[in-house]
Amino acid sequence: GFNKNQFQNIGDHSIKGVELEARWQASKNINLSANYTQREQDDSDFRAVQEADQEAYIRTDWVFSPDWNWNVQANWIGQRERPSTDDRSHVEAYVVTDTTLRFAASDNWELAASVRNLFDESAREYTGRSIADDLPLPGRNAYVEARYKF
Repeated sequence: GFNKNQFQNIGDHSIKGVELEARWQASKNINLSANYTQREQDDSDFRAVQEADQEAYIRTDWVFSPDWNWNVQANWIGQRERPSTDDRSHVEAYVVTDTTLRFAASDNWELAASVRNLFDESAREYTGRSIADDLPLPGRNAYVEARYKF
């Protein structure tokens, strides 16, 4: 049958803030990009606790030969407060850094090697009380990738 559940707003909550984004081509072969978010939320019971009041992202791309590209990116998530009904301490801020080396073998083939969470940061996402120590994000991990375009 059909799912008859319907989401409905049950209270008032206000968020205001600013988002900034910048891109800069530092040279013919190097691009930098970054963004920053600042939120100010009220302290109602409906506060979006899973969202940090501050977040930032920075990335650099370097094309060091016609077929090769290397990028490094860092994602910073600020401290997150818990709702008044949760007596655990806040969720700590974290920075996760990733890097990828990519090779365009031909017009159709692309190969890449990546490391996610390069510095093995112990990062967690808020889960409410359902998981006692919140949701751990993956530690350092690496993978290789092959892409073929038809």
